[in-house]
Amino acid sequence: MENINTTPFIVFDIETTGLEYRMGNQVIEIAAQKIIDNQVIDEYYALINPTVPVEDGAYSTHGLSNLYLAQNGKSGLESLSPFIDFTRDGILVGHNILTFDIPFLNNDLKRLGLQALSNPVVDTLIMARKLLPQLPNHKLGTVATHFGVDPSGAHRAMVDVEMNKKVFLMMLSRYLDTLKQEQKILTSQASGKLL
Repeated sequence: MENINTTPFIVFDIETTGLEYRMGNQVIEIAAQKIIDNQVIDEYYALINPTVPVEDGAYSTHGLSNLYLAQNGKSGLESLSPFIDFTRDGILVGHNILTFDIPFLNNDLKRLGLQALSNPVVDTLIMARKLLPQLPNHKLGTVATHFGVDPSGAHRAMVDVEMNKKVFLMMLSRYLDTLKQEQKILTSQASGKLL
């Protein structure tokens, strides 16, 4: 992997018309931040006017109505094609993206005749389970609260991206510190010194 300080990480999140893409649900909101060396260097945001209605349960979670999306959203093609360009050459980062966001996006991309995402991925849900096994659960809000990040406003794409970015950078720092400490121990053991 290239230097961690020059690697572009794309933290992203989506909101959808419902929970199951296999049942025809679609992406209706997408937000992303491109991070290099712990700094946000660019953002992407789009509302999408879906071709299927927003389910009641989804609406109660994110508050995006059919009327609002019809008035403010663009077509899937107009919204997702630039997102693909935005993510090019980046490592995708998100919470539960391996089982939710990426399959949803790839289903919509396929439906629109666009190329599926094939970027490397860091799923912060998996990261949190590994690094924070003591938490009662590993929902983004729980992990955010653990790190002192305010989880209010969750379930809107850019709010979740901002929260997840902070959580990701804290977990990445913790992980890299652990690796440095382990390397230090291995080096001292190899040279016969005890710390």
